[in-house]
Amino acid sequence: MRKTIYQAISPSTVLDRISSRLRKCVDINLIGNNPVHLIVFPPESRNVVAANAIKKALSKLPISSDRIVAVGYDFTAEAREVLHEINALVFSESSFGWTDERWYAIQQKTK
Repeated sequence: MRKTIYQAISPSTVLDRISSRLRKCVDINLIGNNPVHLIVFPPESRNVVAANAIKKALSKLPISSDRIVAVGYDFTAEAREVLHEINALVFSESSFGWTDERWYAIQQKTK
């Protein structure tokens, strides 16, 4: 799954790095004033981000105390849990309630 990762950026630049479609989902006040690692999953295809995509993105980040902010169209319950465990902020356009299993099953049917 495509993603863009920004390391240790100023919170004041977060909205500039997100598509206009997803900006309305982000509450910049929750991010605070300290640098953050931003992971952006483009919403164009309405893809749901599963746990394995989150784990892969997290593996690209250095170990640091900077908070992680993840933004995308939607995240599965398992992906949200992985992010919750590391105290990351998650902003999404949708929160349907997908699980990894259900999302993968739907993807197999559409191929």
